[in-house]
Amino acid sequence: MAFHGFSAEGVDLLQLNRLQNSKEFYDAHKDEIKRLSIRPFHELIAEMTPEMVKIDPQFVTVPSRMVSRVRRDTRYTKDKTLYLANMWLCFRRARRERESVPAYYFELHRILGLRLLGRVGQRRNGSAARNDPRRRQAVP
Repeated sequence: MAFHGFSAEGVDLLQLNRLQNSKEFYDAHKDEIKRLSIRPFHELIAEMTPEMVKIDPQFVTVPSRMVSRVRRDTRYTKDKTLYLANMWLCFRRARRERESVPAYYFELHRILGLRLLGRVGQRRNGSAARNDPRRRQAVP
């Protein structure tokens, strides 16, 4: 499975799906959305994983855990739009281990194109090193 890029057709289909905002439209085009929009992200992950695990061997590399969903969770928001017009993936550690480690975020958007962002997380109180359990064990 080699990555051959993202097609304009796939990006346009995501936008159209968002504009239609109906389960009927999504169900009728589900296979096409998977083929043109989701599969390229899985191919990109497969191609990038060998280099990304050199940065951090603990990155989650299971595509289903890394790629955004097409359908939004609308339970706790005023905006009830069901579908996204963009997709993203993120190389990061599992939730319980990602408080102060790097993460790399890639977003495909119709207007913004492909964006790459890297970040290093911080613990909420800003004291990552002081509260690290490994550090407490090392200090007498």
